Amino acid sequence: MEVGAGFSTIVFHYSLSRENLNYEIVSIEENKDWFRIPKEAESLIDSQKVNFQLGKLRFVFGLFGIHASYKLTKDHLTGKGVSLVFIDGPQYYFGREGGLDHIYSLLEVGCLIVLDDAERYTEKCVIFKWLKVYKGLELIYLNDSFGDKGLAVLKVIQPLKQRFSIAAFSLGMLQGIKRLANFRQIKEKQNLLNN
Repeated sequence: MEVGAGFSTIVFHYSLSRENLNYEIVSIEENKDWFRIPKEAESLIDSQKVNFQLGKLRFVFGLFGIHASYKLTKDHLTGKGVSLVFIDGPQYYFGREGGLDHIYSLLEVGCLIVLDDAERYTEKCVIFKWLKVYKGLELIYLNDSFGDKGLAVLKVIQPLKQRFSIAAFSLGMLQGIKRLANFRQIKEKQNLLNN
């Protein structure tokens, strides 16, 4: 499972295809442009093994306070157990707390969750909130300088259960209100970059 599509989708598919494994890559992304596969790499992709899912982002109120979450239906997700999750989305200004919202119940015991860009303060807050809310999750690796932007690896050590944490909720409310206040400016900048 991949949250935030891009070139990592191609790398994961190519690497797994070399191992003759039975797998499917489900990639969730809010921006369809990230689903474009360069012509030079098309021959490396078996479209039967890669399942791109466009998920609209919306701000929701929940255990993480106010946070961005992908709007997905149950049809978007297979029901199969998930053994690896790579989180590289949504964009940092939305926050990544919601990256597990729709999939945490599908994560197998032993599943690794790899969080890209983990050196950022906001990503460290996501790790803190996940560890507080998801009982059964453990941080096993954190390197601020890996790949220039940092990397964290969390592991599912027992079936995940959600629980309320006043610390995660309070931090999420503070960050969520700030994101909502800045959201219009962020969207305007994003539109300028896209044009």
